[in-house]
Amino acid sequence: MRNNLIVLIDSSTKREHGKYGESTIAWAAWWNQVKGTPLRAELIYLKKEGPNKAFYDGVIRILQSCWYICHPEDKLTIYGDCKIVINHINNENPSGTELMPFYRQVKKIEQNYRCPVKYKYIPRGDPKYSKIDNLVKRGRGLFRNLKI
Repeated sequence: MRNNLIVLIDSSTKREHGKYGESTIAWAAWWNQVKGTPLRAELIYLKKEGPNKAFYDGVIRILQSCWYICHPEDKLTIYGDCKIVINHINNENPSGTELMPFYRQVKKIEQNYRCPVKYKYIPRGDPKYSKIDNLVKRGRGLFRNLKI
C-alpha cells in the first residue's frame, strides 16, 4: 500500500526595511490525511530574512527531516501558499534569480529520496491550511518575547 506523507508549510515575514525582516516558518507532516496530531513538525525563527528565502529554508528543512521515513512505495507531497517558490521548484521559472542556490539545494536533497516528491500550491483560505497559518504568525511573537 502506498502512503502519502502530506506536509503543510507556511512562512510569515514582518518586513522592517524593504523586503527583509523577522520571519517564521512552520511545517507539519501527516501520513495520508491532515487529521489529528502531526507525526513531525517544526517552527523556525529567522531574525532577518525575505519571505521567499524563508519559505525555501522551510522546504529544505522538511526534506532534510523526512527523507528517511519515506520508502520507495510512498510519496511526499508538500503544500504551501508561496506560489513563487512552488512554481520555482516545479521548474516553471528556475533560472536567473537570487533563489537559484536554494533551488539547487532542494534538488540535491531530493536525490536522496527513493519516492516521488511533489510540490503543490494551496490557497491561504483553505480550511486545513488555516491552523499552520495561525501557528506561523503566533510563532514570531513567541520568539520575539523569549527572554532567557
